[in-house]
This record gives sequence, C-alpha cells and structure tokens, in this order.
Amino acid sequence: MRFLADRVNWLSVVDTLLPWDQARSRIAPSILLLMLGVNVLCHRNPLYRVENWAATMPLPLLWGNQIQASQCNDDALGRVLEDLAEHGSKLLATLGMRVCKAFIPHSPSGCILILPRIP
Repeated sequence: MRFLADRVNWLSVVDTLLPWDQARSRIAPSILLLMLGVNVLCHRNPLYRVENWAATMPLPLLWGNQIQASQCNDDALGRVLEDLAEHGSKLLATLGMRVCKAFIPHSPSGCILILPRIP
C-alpha cells in the first residue's frame, strides 16, 4: 500500500488538500488516512481499536520514528475523517487523476470515464 501511495504522491497531495492542525495532532492527515486504510484492508477494527492494532505494527519501519501508536487514537482518526468529509471531493478528483496518470499513462481520456462526476 505504501508503494501505491508513493507512486501517486499521496503524502504531499493529502497534506496539501486537508487542513492539519498540528496543535491537535502530531501526525499528518495523510499518514493517519493511510494507516486507517491499511487497517481496513487487514483487520477492519473499529476506530477505538486502531490504536491497539497500531501498537502491534512495526511503525518505525512503516512510517518512521516520529510516529507512536498512541497518536493513532480514535480522536485523531475522527478529526481526520471529519476533514475528509469536508474536503473529500477535491481530494478524490486530484488523487483520481494522479492514479490515472500513474497507472494508465497512455489513456488520459480514460481517466474521465472511470472517475465519478464530482459536483
């Protein structure tokens, strides 16, 4: 999953489009959403158990030494999901185009066909 995220420049795009209040969360929204995505694909824990799941993961190997499992609590995840609800359409459009360019390089018009219409 990290390979795919790097291929579409996930960290930069998400952190540019989603607000990040560093006083409330020391982890960037991009990493929280990526970690939540990995959790959904692997274990599907409810938000209040993601912190426990994260404690079993090799976080320094995956995300670097600056991240601790206690920072991936349900409050931090809830805040980033609220921000995603507010800014999700633009994020979906931007990441969708990046996915098309990264994985369908010779079909720019194909991107329009596979992306939903965003108001």
